[in-house]
Amino acid sequence: MIVVGTCWAVLGEEDRRNEVWKGIGGITILVGLIAFLIAFIRRSQKSQRRGSQTGVGGLVISPTGFALQQGDMKGIMRWDEIASVSFGERAQNITIRFAGGSLIVKDIFSAPSRKIYRLLVSYWKGPSHNFNE
Repeated sequence: MIVVGTCWAVLGEEDRRNEVWKGIGGITILVGLIAFLIAFIRRSQKSQRRGSQTGVGGLVISPTGFALQQGDMKGIMRWDEIASVSFGERAQNITIRFAGGSLIVKDIFSAPSRKIYRLLVSYWKGPSHNFNE
């Protein structure tokens, strides 16, 4: 919009018969700048919210266990250390219980929480686990 508005303003300046294009070009430049600023502000606010909510995050699931980094928390766990894994429908969080505590895997990763839950359970219980239990 800014480029088109600039072209219209320049053409309107060169040809006096097309004075109206000068005005339309100026308005188009103004609208383009406002749209750019709004998009820039929204993008920076979204990245700030996501950054403050998640910090650095990563999840690696392997045949021997999993590794998790979520905000300031990070660690590894073997499958035999897990007592239970549950999925919170409302919050879309995964709760992993183990001897001495529990941890919540938040819905902050690129893969959907339900897919992560199914992967965790299939490695923990085995690929033939029935999710309708």
